Amino acid sequence: MKHMGPIMMHADGLDDPEIDRVYQALRRGTGRELVNDDNVQALIRRAQAGGAMAMVLQKGDPDAGLIYLKVLRLDGRADLYAPTRDMSGARAYRRPLGDPPPPESEADAFLDRERRMDPEFWIIEVEDREGRSFLTDPVID
Repeated sequence: MKHMGPIMMHADGLDDPEIDRVYQALRRGTGRELVNDDNVQALIRRAQAGGAMAMVLQKGDPDAGLIYLKVLRLDGRADLYAPTRDMSGARAYRRPLGDPPPPESEADAFLDRERRMDPEFWIIEVEDREGRSFLTDPVID
């Protein structure tokens, strides 16, 4: 169910549901992003262009779902990347399970715990023996 907050007003007094949608998405907290199929598909295309396989495992909220990236190394280990902000407030990712990559089962358990708190996030899975994330945002360690 979408939150239907107050409609924001332009300076000229006209209401704009798009401004309200962006405002509500930003109110939801740090790390929330305006997600659309374009940025998800761009990540998948970068991975495929690099010779990896990528897919959407869980489709989230199209307006403000967090994007988690799981990179399978095809040896039983998986890197997990979670959205965050850097010190300047710019988008970034972090590795909530640290480095070196843990067993895939630990990444899945982490995502299951997150799903109980916020079922509307996205999961993108990349299969790459080299462990490349294909993210364009920086990774904060």
